Amino acid sequence: MRITQSLHKAARLRGGEIACSFSGRKKTFETLVHRVAKLAGGLRSVGVEAGERVAILANNSDNYFELLLATLWAGGVVAPLNTRWSSSEIKAAIEDSSARVFVYDEYFDDLAADLSGEILPSLQHRFLMHSQQADSSWETFIAASEPVEDAHRGGDDLALLLFTGGTTGRSKGVMLSHGNLVSASVSQAAIGCGTRGNTYLHAAPLFHMADVQLMVNHLLSGGCHSFVPRFEPGEVLRCLANDGVSDVLLVPTMIHALLSHPDFASTNLDRLQTIFYGAAPMPAALLDKVILALPNCELIQGYGMTETCLATMLPAKYHRLSDDPNARKRLSSAGLEMALSEIRIADADGCELATGEVGEIQIGGPSVMLGYWNAPEKTAEVKKDGWMCTGDLAYRDEDGFVYIVDRLKDMIITGGENVFSTEVENVLSRHPGVSQCAVIGLPDEKWGERVHAVLVCSTSIDTTEITRFCQSSLSLYKCPKSISVIDAMPLSPAGKILKTVLREQLLNI
Repeated sequence: MRITQSLHKAARLRGGEIACSFSGRKKTFETLVHRVAKLAGGLRSVGVEAGERVAILANNSDNYFELLLATLWAGGVVAPLNTRWSSSEIKAAIEDSSARVFVYDEYFDDLAADLSGEILPSLQHRFLMHSQQADSSWETFIAASEPVEDAHRGGDDLALLLFTGGTTGRSKGVMLSHGNLVSASVSQAAIGCGTRGNTYLHAAPLFHMADVQLMVNHLLSGGCHSFVPRFEPGEVLRCLANDGVSDVLLVPTMIHALLSHPDFASTNLDRLQTIFYGAAPMPAALLDKVILALPNCELIQGYGMTETCLATMLPAKYHRLSDDPNARKRLSSAGLEMALSEIRIADADGCELATGEVGEIQIGGPSVMLGYWNAPEKTAEVKKDGWMCTGDLAYRDEDGFVYIVDRLKDMIITGGENVFSTEVENVLSRHPGVSQCAVIGLPDEKWGERVHAVLVCSTSIDTTEITRFCQSSLSLYKCPKSISVIDAMPLSPAGKILKTVLREQLLNI
């Protein structure tokens, strides 16, 4: 199984049809394959051979899509970088991956200027990939390159290095093979939760696991890929109405933004067939709202993690508002295990629990990652006897529906982005007026969860000053959106801050 195989097949079957579109620019499958083969030749000429990493810092575009495929065609490994990271986070990821090639677009010109070869010795080539301009140095590079044959890497060969965090807050490179991604996408299609094969809009960023899986799934179906540089509700509504979009992936924050946009009511969304959602908790009120607002559009939920790809899905047929308590309950579930995935609910000793008992979700099957890049000890901590330990607590009912009840890890998912409480706490603890701090996630209608800081202070503190202090060290999405100041932290007998108690207290206010 290899990702580029689907591109070969689509080119044979749909050569003259549109393969991708961006900002009015359209490329047929024949054009796309030709450019991918030439770009792969260019990458080979600068040393991208089997297993070499290519780091990408760019917003969504057809050129990004093309580069991703060309890297795999050349035999390389794609290392997409989070566009919301700070300069230090990007440097750390490039350094960790030992990427030989770094490609960025015009949106990150200033940031890329800081990434010199002296700082990152492995980095030998940097390219500016204009997403809008046709007559750029990037186009010259492609035009001057000779096309090469597909490297035919597949199966367990490494395809993607996706960076995610851990409880320490330090990003880890998740190694995903061609087989991981293709099997997850085949599994998705097998349970009737794939794309329709028409036009899929990449409104979510291409550095996210969920959008990568939908990309591969849509490649397998031979459909057209449409792109917006980054999520902006007005532009997404325009694309949904005017570009023939049939499928889109949106995190709950994006759905909230679309429904709240002043143009939503007047936008014709009759061609939109499926909204995939996930990556963050979906508030029940928001789910009701979108079902009512788009009665002719199907909704499909996906649950998984970067390390496993999507593992469960709640098909469209269960997204119906009903007075039946069983139907309502299923709507709150994470769905059913996918065709090739294995799900078990286990206790602390790894023993499978009975139906209805709460334990940790553990995921097995061909979509589970190869491991963490250069971190075998971290891999061994979470991947045991072929099972990926998710850190999520859940139970399964008698019909196989999985219900997530809590997370073992103190990770907060806000607007589809992962925030690790320890990273924020490390910054807060450096403030001279903060004696103790704890960071938790609280339900939020817009963000799914918001980052909330609880402080014990040694002096009187202005919370707006605390926010500014965090912004000097953290990406905006990691900064607390709300702050509480209390007299003392609830502590366990061992002296650990009881975040569960804090969360209960704040939810009951």
